[in-house]
Amino acid sequence: GGVSYTFRLSGFYSTSPSSSSPSSSSSSYAEITVLVNSPPSGGGLVVLADNGQSESSSGISLLTEFKVQGGGFIDDAEDYPLTYSFFYRVGSHTPSSMLDTSSSSIDNNKLFTIASQTLSPSILSVLLPSGSGQNSTVTVFAVSSDVHSALSLPVSTHASVTLPPYTLAELGEATASLTESALETGEL
Repeated sequence: GGVSYTFRLSGFYSTSPSSSSPSSSSSSYAEITVLVNSPPSGGGLVVLADNGQSESSSGISLLTEFKVQGGGFIDDAEDYPLTYSFFYRVGSHTPSSMLDTSSSSIDNNKLFTIASQTLSPSILSVLLPSGSGQNSTVTVFAVSSDVHSALSLPVSTHASVTLPPYTLAELGEATASLTESALETGEL
């Protein structure tokens, strides 16, 4: 369901009396009710780093593959299928900060797209950049939209992503290798 609004237009007509006819009046109205679509609601988000031994929300930039798992969004049956979009922003942020488009926010804390409008609520392999602050935080966001493009409120979670233990030369080699791999698989 959504919210319904009823609009009513009323009209009134009146004539002045004349010597040949008495005064007369009439009125009429028309109504229309509009049902407004509600966006998907609920939802949650988990980011897990596959460190080979256990799953946690901590990893190393360029080395750790993270799984981003969204889901739990609900909507009216006629509004399915839902699509999912995932984003990240370096640092610790609240879900509402994803919607912050002020120039200072955009310049200093860019919002990057991980995946846009996928039918799957999960992304199985994501490399995240190193985070910022004491906990090396990266904030990951998810939103869902329905077939009418109604967008849910964002949900978010945090991952701790530290710098890799590389020298500058090793870091350059690792970046080149990752870029080459992404080009070969068509992921870039």
